[in-house]
Amino acid sequence: IAFAKPEEIERWLAVAEGDRGATPAAQVLPLVVLPAPDGGEVAVGLTDGTIVRLDTATGRERRRATEHADAVTGLAWLPGGTLLSAGLDGTLRLWKTGEDASSQTLHDHHRPVTALALSPDGARAASGGLDGAILVWTIEDDRLEFAATLDGHVSRVLALSFDADGDSLWSAGLDRTVERWNLARRRSF
Repeated sequence: IAFAKPEEIERWLAVAEGDRGATPAAQVLPLVVLPAPDGGEVAVGLTDGTIVRLDTATGRERRRATEHADAVTGLAWLPGGTLLSAGLDGTLRLWKTGEDASSQTLHDHHRPVTALALSPDGARAASGGLDGAILVWTIEDDRLEFAATLDGHVSRVLALSFDADGDSLWSAGLDRTVERWNLARRRSF
């Protein structure tokens, strides 16, 4: 899916801002873009905490969510179509298909969330924070349940990624380290 036409991007940003042209689109920027697995829409996380869901065929806005109080830093689609979001406001939020309000809000990080990953089977999620903490979550019935805290980074978590089997997690931090975590043992290799 290519959204390369500058005039379309400007128009989408203006729509995401809620202003049809009076405010320059550059004031609010997209940080995260994630197409849905079915290809019908794309979720865009903006610097003002807004999540805009756009129809991929027309570019028109389908939904808008404004519950994050700060920038949206991560997005992940769960297998059933529920959207998971992370923000600099320190929250994780779940957005069920067809709902305008989040169905679950988690404040467990206490600091900005800077990274988000979903396991390939959709059974686990991991979120990393400004403080270096990584929280691991199990996912059942489109709800997150806390599973573990992984401590190893002494600074901001920059990126997270699960292995293909979903039993190992990779993390990269501002402390210039890359860790591989054994999730069953809850420690790095």
